[in-house]
Amino acid sequence: MSEQKSERERDGASEDEELPPLGPGQFRCSKEIAGKRVRSVYISYTDQYNVVEVDFTDGTSLSVELFPMVELKAELNDWNVENGKLVKAWPRMIAR
Repeated sequence: MSEQKSERERDGASEDEELPPLGPGQFRCSKEIAGKRVRSVYISYTDQYNVVEVDFTDGTSLSVELFPMVELKAELNDWNVENGKLVKAWPRMIAR
């Protein structure tokens, strides 16, 4: 048990930690995916299918479908650094 606790302390977060409240037009999907391992992230912005899909190793996936006139900017950030560090940025995508 103490091994698990120290691992959580190192990560800087706790399962019981409250997340900030959401504003209008926002949603959070955290409890449903907590602890799942990501196998891949797929982003498509073709005329017929605009989606961001996160595939997990347990065979489940989180799909976010984008509807016309959406501009998507994706970045991977490391927030273990004080002001955050950009690890990778992808080109902006416009779904029409």
